[in-house]
Amino acid sequence: LRLNDPSRRNVLIWEDCGTESSFDKEVLTHCRLTNSTPRQNAGVVLNYHLVDPLTNPRFEYFIVQINRNDNRVELVRYNGLSLVLENFVTPGAPFAVGDWFEIKAKGEDQGGGLTRITASVRNVTNSAWPTVSFTITTNRWGNDDGFFGIHTNRGRSDFSFWRLYDA
Repeated sequence: LRLNDPSRRNVLIWEDCGTESSFDKEVLTHCRLTNSTPRQNAGVVLNYHLVDPLTNPRFEYFIVQINRNDNRVELVRYNGLSLVLENFVTPGAPFAVGDWFEIKAKGEDQGGGLTRITASVRNVTNSAWPTVSFTITTNRWGNDDGFFGIHTNRGRSDFSFWRLYDA
């Protein structure tokens, strides 16, 4: 699968009524960046859901992505209008175009309106590339009624598969 439009955000969501809650689900993908567009990024989407459907309807979600342009693994939140950088980690080696990377992420309820987001990225093609991981707690997750998927932001990236399972 290739998310392919360099003029906008590309989001592919799996809307399954059997998901019930976006907590305690792990989403996993293998992706490959291309250098055919100026922006080189790819990621997974967490808790894609409609917020304020009657007064100010908009979709909000989180993304764990690799960003080759800035050489970092990022946690980004889409607030219905724009992408907001919430956290990032710089890997010990740059991302290589053509290598396959595994992105894994999940959200866990911490009570009191807090959610712990855990993310990791590893290079599937080159095992010597240093694995990157982080955990962050946020109060911006919102209702746990969202869906999961894959994402690029004005980039062109390949995804060999993606999987969602109970964590």
